[in-house]
Amino acid sequence: MKFLPILRSHIQSHSCAGSSIASKAHFHQKVWCDSVTLTQSCSLELVSAACFADPRCRVVEENDLVHLQCPEYPADAFSGRGIVVVAGGQYLEPALVMIKMIREYGCRLRIQVWHLGESEMLPEHRRLLQPYDVELRNFENFVDADSLKPIEANVGMRLFQLKPLALLHTDLEEILLLDSDNCPIRDPTYLFFEDGFQEVGTVFWPDFWKTSVENPIWQIVGQDPRNGGWEQESGQLMVKKATAWKAINLCVHFNSDFYMKLLNGDKDTFRFAWLASGTEFLMIDTWPTTVGTLKELHSATDKGFCGHTMLQHDFDGTPLFVHHNQLKMTALSIGENFKYQKRPSVDAKTFKATPAEGLILSNGEVLSCIDVMGTFESSSQEAVLDSTKTDLLDFEINYFAARLAFPKWLTSSGAKSAKSSRALQGIVLSSK
Repeated sequence: MKFLPILRSHIQSHSCAGSSIASKAHFHQKVWCDSVTLTQSCSLELVSAACFADPRCRVVEENDLVHLQCPEYPADAFSGRGIVVVAGGQYLEPALVMIKMIREYGCRLRIQVWHLGESEMLPEHRRLLQPYDVELRNFENFVDADSLKPIEANVGMRLFQLKPLALLHTDLEEILLLDSDNCPIRDPTYLFFEDGFQEVGTVFWPDFWKTSVENPIWQIVGQDPRNGGWEQESGQLMVKKATAWKAINLCVHFNSDFYMKLLNGDKDTFRFAWLASGTEFLMIDTWPTTVGTLKELHSATDKGFCGHTMLQHDFDGTPLFVHHNQLKMTALSIGENFKYQKRPSVDAKTFKATPAEGLILSNGEVLSCIDVMGTFESSSQEAVLDSTKTDLLDFEINYFAARLAFPKWLTSSGAKSAKSSRALQGIVLSSK
């Protein structure tokens, strides 16, 4: 058991489950939790969660102190390595495509698909997954109904907690967590054997953005925002549970209405949980490449770059993950989706991603876009970086070929799938 000493005068409730231990009390003295010190103005709610946010925790009073007593890491509960995907409902189709491609690369890792309820995993869905040796996990068999309610955030009511819950409850020890709309270019198994992962235990990938230095979350977790660096993009992350058990529990705790007032969805809760608990992580050095198309190729009036996909890299800076997070249901003609890219120029002094006007397609749908801007040594003015072609044509052909292997009823875009089918057949024939 681990003990967290807290002055009795700071406790407003002796209930360890949920958030009642915290109320809105704050403290400023140092608090020790399994050799980790949380300082500055941390909420008691945060500290209780950092010492394993587990309903089995209990409060023990001793010599004018209150100790929070929590279970040790359950080492015998987890083993092996594999991929975890949260998918079901509208997210099942891209997950099926991704899993099919991963298996065709020769990947033999265990793959778990976590879904919410039987309505998200019907018998016909199970039959489609059967050839790919997939393990199914229903959240309802692991957590209660209250833990599966949508969370209010600045983007509306969402189930942000599902990925952290999957990370917490999977029986895997070493995990590659992938979004359903994030497809590797090749077998990612080798990542588990990289020194960076084996030595550190957690690998994060950078996002396009940085958290404001004015955000109160920095004070809550006791971190200097000037050292914050890039935000973490959770379309992919790697975790060794033995080294990050405390952080995983705290991450689940962060996915609540209160913290969603400060954070931008579940992705921010990972990095701040790791920072708050003092858990080490390795951030991939290479900034994500923005991949998309040129508006003038699809519009008579619009011009400019439309980035809809994040191309993430491995430890050596080689492209690995195609996270098409804006290209979920809408698709362009085959060969046009991942054709262009923007990367920070070597001449750029600073660079940033910025939202751009969406691309209005011929069918009336709007494709969300971002652009990448930079400033250069010779000027403090923002400059447009050049768009270049990618090397993703083969990946794109294979991706849409895999997509066409599944029935159209999986997606609401049956008409677009039919159009893609005709275009794909022409490209495949011409490439033979």
